[in-house]
Amino acid sequence: MSHSMDDMHLRALIGERHPVSSPTALRQAEGYLTEQFKTLGLEVSTHPFKALGDTYRNVIGTRLASHPSPASDAPLIVAAHYDTVRGSPGADDNASALAVLLEAARCLRSVPLSREVRFIAFSLEEEDLLVCFIHERVFRVLCAPSPCPSPPSGARGSRRLPLPRRGRGSG
Repeated sequence: MSHSMDDMHLRALIGERHPVSSPTALRQAEGYLTEQFKTLGLEVSTHPFKALGDTYRNVIGTRLASHPSPASDAPLIVAAHYDTVRGSPGADDNASALAVLLEAARCLRSVPLSREVRFIAFSLEEEDLLVCFIHERVFRVLCAPSPCPSPPSGARGSRRLPLPRRGRGSG
């Protein structure tokens, strides 16, 4: 990762980004990621969802395959979350991963791709609401046309996607 890009992204993203205690900073991080994806030439879209009495958005930057193979695989997903726990500067969790995500997108700009790559910045992961993104319809769109595991639904015959267990309060 280039030192100046690393510093720029970290300066823009380090700071509390919590939906209750710092909602403005959370929205600013969303805006920063959207602008960075656009600057990197990615097709940008959002996945809005309702939670905690408001609407939040996951930001998706897509780089299409330059030479798709006839039996193209499902998109490669590179993801990180942009919210923090309350009171945390979020440097290690998760501004550093966002900086890596943005640098990966920058490095892949000139690389010919045989499959699509989607860079996804999730919101509200710290609130255990990552499942708001793994909604069946969205999951199918993300992975179509290739088969993917089903989202967690508990319905007979469905597969569960384990979410990592983690301690609270680490920043």
